[in-house]
Amino acid sequence: MAGGEIVRYLARHGSSRVAHVVFVAPTTPKLLAGDDNPTGMPRSKFEALWAQWRLDYPKWIDDAVAPFLVPETSRAMMRWAGGLLQASLPVTLACSRAMVEEDSQPNC
Repeated sequence: MAGGEIVRYLARHGSSRVAHVVFVAPTTPKLLAGDDNPTGMPRSKFEALWAQWRLDYPKWIDDAVAPFLVPETSRAMMRWAGGLLQASLPVTLACSRAMVEEDSQPNC
């Protein structure tokens, strides 16, 4: 979410006091499909994900970690990586909803 906060800051306050900005693995400017973003994901896909989270978020984390790591990754490292995703469900849902619904496309 850091990239979105950087864009929000620059949009609100300008860049006169900022020398450089580096985006490392940022999200796309707009995730949700719409008339102005036909290649985005439909809301139904996000709603299905959020429903999975509400049903059993710890299981989702456990299932989701391994595909992001190489097969040789130790169980300890997988537990550590899964721990990075630990947050309360309401906070996780709110952050995800904000990232999905935020439109960071430039207004050119």
